[in-house]
Amino acid sequence: MNTIRVFLVLSNIFRWTNELVDVKGAFLCGNFQHEKPIYMKVPKGFEQNYSGDVLLLLLRTIFGLKQAARAFWWELTAVLHDMGYLHLPDDPCLYYSWMMTGLVIWLTWIDDCLITGDEKESRQQRSR
Repeated sequence: MNTIRVFLVLSNIFRWTNELVDVKGAFLCGNFQHEKPIYMKVPKGFEQNYSGDVLLLLLRTIFGLKQAARAFWWELTAVLHDMGYLHLPDDPCLYYSWMMTGLVIWLTWIDDCLITGDEKESRQQRSR
Protein backbone atom coordinates (compact mmCIF):
# COMPACT_ATOMS: atom_id res chain seq x y z
CA MET A 1 0.00 0.00 0.00
CA ASN A 2 2.88 2.40 0.69
CA THR A 3 4.16 2.00 -2.85
CA ILE A 4 0.74 2.82 -4.28
CA ARG A 5 0.45 5.90 -2.05
CA VAL A 6 3.88 7.21 -3.10
CA PHE A 7 3.03 6.44 -6.73
CA LEU A 8 -0.20 8.47 -6.54
CA VAL A 9 1.45 11.36 -4.66
CA LEU A 10 4.23 11.61 -7.27
CA SER A 11 1.77 11.51 -10.15
CA ASN A 12 -0.30 14.23 -8.46
CA ILE A 13 2.67 16.50 -7.65
CA PHE A 14 4.14 16.29 -11.16
CA ARG A 15 0.71 16.21 -12.87
CA TRP A 16 1.58 13.00 -14.64
CA THR A 17 -0.95 10.99 -16.60
CA ASN A 18 -2.06 7.70 -15.04
CA GLU A 19 -3.31 4.80 -17.09
CA LEU A 20 -4.60 1.45 -15.92
CA VAL A 21 -3.92 -1.49 -18.22
CA ASP A 22 -5.58 -4.88 -17.83
CA VAL A 23 -3.86 -7.65 -19.77
CA LYS A 24 -6.61 -9.69 -21.41
CA GLY A 25 -6.01 -13.41 -21.38
CA ALA A 26 -2.92 -12.96 -19.20
CA PHE A 27 -3.04 -16.47 -17.80
CA LEU A 28 -2.84 -17.83 -21.33
CA CYS A 29 0.39 -15.88 -21.99
CA GLY A 30 2.79 -17.81 -19.77
CA ASN A 31 4.90 -20.85 -20.37
CA PHE A 32 6.38 -23.40 -18.01
CA GLN A 33 10.08 -22.74 -18.44
CA HIS A 34 10.53 -22.25 -14.66
CA GLU A 35 8.10 -24.95 -13.52
CA LYS A 36 8.00 -28.73 -13.38
CA PRO A 37 6.10 -30.46 -16.22
CA ILE A 38 2.33 -30.34 -15.77
CA TYR A 39 -0.04 -32.93 -17.20
CA MET A 40 -3.83 -32.91 -17.51
CA LYS A 41 -6.55 -35.36 -18.36
CA VAL A 42 -8.17 -35.14 -21.79
CA PRO A 43 -10.98 -32.52 -21.58
CA LYS A 44 -14.59 -33.70 -21.83
CA GLY A 45 -15.74 -33.87 -25.42
CA PHE A 46 -12.27 -34.67 -26.79
CA GLU A 47 -12.03 -38.27 -25.56
CA GLN A 48 -12.88 -39.65 -29.02
CA ASN A 49 -9.60 -38.16 -30.33
CA TYR A 50 -7.44 -40.13 -27.88
CA SER A 51 -7.21 -43.82 -27.16
CA GLY A 52 -7.04 -45.24 -23.63
CA ASP A 53 -5.83 -43.38 -20.59
CA VAL A 54 -3.87 -40.48 -22.02
CA LEU A 55 -2.40 -37.51 -20.20
CA LEU A 56 -1.60 -34.29 -22.04
CA LEU A 57 1.59 -32.35 -21.37
CA LEU A 58 0.84 -28.64 -21.06
CA LEU A 59 3.27 -26.42 -22.95
CA ARG A 60 1.51 -23.14 -22.06
CA THR A 61 -0.55 -22.00 -19.11
CA ILE A 62 -4.33 -22.27 -18.93
CA PHE A 63 -6.95 -20.71 -16.69
CA GLY A 64 -7.42 -22.42 -13.35
CA LEU A 65 -3.80 -23.40 -12.77
CA LYS A 66 -2.05 -22.17 -9.64
CA GLN A 67 1.10 -21.75 -11.74
CA ALA A 68 -0.56 -19.51 -14.36
CA ALA A 69 -0.18 -16.23 -12.44
CA ARG A 70 3.50 -16.88 -11.70
CA ALA A 71 4.23 -17.92 -15.29
CA PHE A 72 2.58 -14.72 -16.55
CA TRP A 73 4.62 -12.70 -14.03
CA TRP A 74 7.85 -14.22 -15.45
CA GLU A 75 6.78 -13.15 -18.95
CA LEU A 76 5.80 -9.64 -17.84
CA THR A 77 9.05 -9.02 -15.96
CA ALA A 78 11.09 -10.26 -18.92
CA VAL A 79 9.28 -7.83 -21.25
CA LEU A 80 9.72 -4.90 -18.86
CA HIS A 81 13.44 -5.67 -18.50
CA ASP A 82 13.77 -5.91 -22.30
CA MET A 83 12.16 -2.46 -22.53
CA GLY A 84 14.90 -1.12 -20.22
CA TYR A 85 12.92 -0.89 -16.98
CA LEU A 86 14.52 -1.55 -13.61
CA HIS A 87 12.67 -2.75 -10.53
CA LEU A 88 13.06 -1.65 -6.96
CA PRO A 89 14.80 -4.22 -4.76
CA ASP A 90 12.28 -3.50 -1.98
CA ASP A 91 9.22 -3.81 -4.23
CA PRO A 92 9.32 -6.30 -7.12
CA CYS A 93 6.05 -4.87 -8.49
CA LEU A 94 7.43 -1.39 -9.24
CA TYR A 95 9.41 -0.78 -12.44
CA TYR A 96 10.86 2.51 -13.56
CA SER A 97 12.88 4.02 -16.39
CA TRP A 98 14.23 7.47 -17.14
CA MET A 99 13.09 8.51 -20.60
CA MET A 100 13.84 11.61 -22.68
CA THR A 101 10.96 13.51 -21.06
CA GLY A 102 11.39 12.18 -17.53
CA LEU A 103 10.54 9.27 -15.31
CA VAL A 104 8.00 6.57 -16.27
CA ILE A 105 6.80 4.19 -13.56
CA TRP A 106 4.91 0.89 -13.88
CA LEU A 107 3.13 -0.76 -10.96
CA THR A 108 2.14 -4.35 -11.63
CA TRP A 109 -0.14 -6.72 -9.77
CA ILE A 110 -1.33 -10.00 -11.19
CA ASP A 111 -2.54 -9.04 -14.70
CA ASP A 112 -3.03 -5.30 -14.13
CA CYS A 113 -0.55 -2.47 -14.62
CA LEU A 114 -0.75 1.16 -13.56
CA ILE A 115 1.52 3.44 -15.59
CA THR A 116 2.43 7.02 -14.75
CA GLY A 117 4.75 9.58 -16.25
CA ASP A 118 4.77 12.32 -18.83
CA GLU A 119 1.67 11.80 -21.00
CA LYS A 120 3.51 11.41 -24.31
CA GLU A 121 6.13 9.03 -22.94
CA SER A 122 3.56 6.94 -21.00
CA ARG A 123 1.42 6.43 -24.11
CA GLN A 124 4.46 5.34 -26.15
CA GLN A 125 5.44 2.82 -23.48
CA ARG A 126 1.91 1.45 -23.15
CA SER A 127 1.64 0.85 -26.89
CA ARG A 128 4.82 -1.26 -26.96
